[in-house]
Amino acid sequence: MQEEPSQYAPITDIRHETLDRQISLLELKLALQHLKNGKAPEPDNISNEFLKNLPTTGIELLHSIVNQIFDFKPPVEWCELETTMYYKKEDPDDPANYCPIALANTSMKLFTNII
Repeated sequence: MQEEPSQYAPITDIRHETLDRQISLLELKLALQHLKNGKAPEPDNISNEFLKNLPTTGIELLHSIVNQIFDFKPPVEWCELETTMYYKKEDPDDPANYCPIALANTSMKLFTNII
């Protein structure tokens, strides 16, 4: 039986010291500080303010979770985007005056900002 071709690029044995290391607690805290307030929660319903106001134990747990992604793989939910139409200008009844935007999970955006 023939295997179906993968839609993803093959993983190689190439390693990069900077990218292969664990995310430090300081890196996570700095990324949390840079999250903008007042943004609508994304598909995961986690707001930036929620993440920014986690207690110490919550930040430590988030740190552990983020680093586990390096050992395993990202959550399936991170691969799912929610697309919505954003009104640009002029006649709101004209579909040409809208553009699609993809909303990604807040936790995924935090992770990608760190790396």
